[in-house]
Amino acid sequence: MTLDFLPQLAFVYLLLFGRIGAIIMLLPGFGEAYVSTRIRLIFALLLTLVFYPMLNVSFALIPESLSGVFMLMMQEILIGLFIGASIKLFMSALGMAGMVVAMQTGLGSAMSFDPNQGSQAPFFATILNLMAVTLIFVTDLHHLFFRAMIDSYALFPTNSSEFIPIGDFAAMAMESISRSFYLAMQMSAPFILYGVVFNVGLGILAKLMPQIQIYFVAMPANIGIGFILMMLLVGSMVTWFLDRFGSMMLEFVI
Repeated sequence: MTLDFLPQLAFVYLLLFGRIGAIIMLLPGFGEAYVSTRIRLIFALLLTLVFYPMLNVSFALIPESLSGVFMLMMQEILIGLFIGASIKLFMSALGMAGMVVAMQTGLGSAMSFDPNQGSQAPFFATILNLMAVTLIFVTDLHHLFFRAMIDSYALFPTNSSEFIPIGDFAAMAMESISRSFYLAMQMSAPFILYGVVFNVGLGILAKLMPQIQIYFVAMPANIGIGFILMMLLVGSMVTWFLDRFGSMMLEFVI
């Protein structure tokens, strides 16, 4: 009994790990800064092992040259980074929406630690990020991550003779940024409208009663009304985001 097939199996496993590992490192929940790098690595290795028998894909044979192996591995990593970055860019809509909300309610300087980003972020952005990531797992939307990983081999088959379409990837990245910004503006639209009305009202009040110290009166009122609006609208905002997020993930599913 020969073991000549083992190098081919190891090579295919390495290719699978390159793409799946790159996706895992950028996924919400799995690839966040608060998750240990070692845990992410082990999870990616185990997930690759689980997906290995499920992927009925015709892989190219091991290239004869080291440069061929390197190019094929880089192709898989770049495809994984593209899929993961597309999801990450869409998730950035929450941070943008939270920043707009904070600015309109006078809390633009109120920063808190955002575990999803591993840095300081506006308070409302942190709330929206944590709620969205939690509800993605509660509503089983994270299953679409795994479907996207498997179906990516039908959308972007492994082929040593063809390199990845950089132009198409760049166009899709620009579209993801555009959709993320548009979604952020939709989510924060009530607060933008509130900010315009509130500041116009303050301007009129300042003209009618110039003896009033508008700043000291307006700041507590602005913050209080902002919290009330956030309590009333945060559920609708996150639900709206999850609906659009699910639609976006279905684009990677066949």
